[in-house]
Amino acid sequence: MKFKRFISIILVVLLLVSFTACAKLNGGYVQLPSPFDTDSGVSDSSNVVSGNTSSESTLALTIECNNNEIVRVTDYITDAKVDIKYATSDNFTGGQIYDFDDAYLRYGTVIKLKKAADALRTQGYRIVIWDGYRPQSAQFTLFENAPDPSYVSDPNKGFSSHSSGGTVDITLAKADGTILEMPSGFDEFSAKGDRIYDDVSEIAGSNSQILEKAMTDAGFKGYSKEWWHYSDTDTYEYDDIKNVKPLNKSKKTYKADCEEFIKLRKSPSVDAEAVAQIPVDGEMIPYCWIGNFIGVKFGEYTGYVSNDYVK
Repeated sequence: MKFKRFISIILVVLLLVSFTACAKLNGGYVQLPSPFDTDSGVSDSSNVVSGNTSSESTLALTIECNNNEIVRVTDYITDAKVDIKYATSDNFTGGQIYDFDDAYLRYGTVIKLKKAADALRTQGYRIVIWDGYRPQSAQFTLFENAPDPSYVSDPNKGFSSHSSGGTVDITLAKADGTILEMPSGFDEFSAKGDRIYDDVSEIAGSNSQILEKAMTDAGFKGYSKEWWHYSDTDTYEYDDIKNVKPLNKSKKTYKADCEEFIKLRKSPSVDAEAVAQIPVDGEMIPYCWIGNFIGVKFGEYTGYVSNDYVK
């Protein structure tokens, strides 16, 4: 009898395992926690479509990111006003340079920027971002239009600090979004753009100094010739984000671009353990970018997918 009872218990346990091994999610099935076979998706980088979560999203605030991962600034500073000048013709080149219009920085840099934004908010201000992460290809275009390393770093001699994701071009607005008077507009390649304010109005100089104090206190250093330019005192390299494909503000999700499924992995590596399968056209909300991988939320799961398999 004891043997039969033992066998019965074993059968019940096996039955329960078979029921809990798979769970239906967004029309597909996931299996946890064992890794899966190789990806069956078909890579086609030409099919990658720019996208974005809502600027009011607080998703990333609930997900722990590494300091070196690229994140969307407005996921953390929801009242930041984003006006990426190189996504428009309102810049010194007179043309559109970027194919994305949102602001991205390293997670570690965003945490510092949030500290500055919080301090400025108590004074009745909000930050306005003119530029953040900059693809190195865009740096070449900018330098071709203004080959003066005093204002545009020469990409032939290394990556720009913007391309490392640790530098932000920023100005101030009132709480209602009205832009404050500052020493000059964006990319003023003259003495009016520097941090000596005897050639601008007292109000403009004072506003710039308010911004500078908040940014310096938060862990940034300014560039002497550009009052709007601030770099993180912690530096980052370029190579680990050179394949990042920034997304536009209008797109909220990615979809799996594959024949059957793609893997959701624990870390940004093809060798990392897979925690879920995302079926064809399964929707994912992105929250960070690093290397050739995107950190996404899929249903109740978070992990990384290759940007070669999303659209």
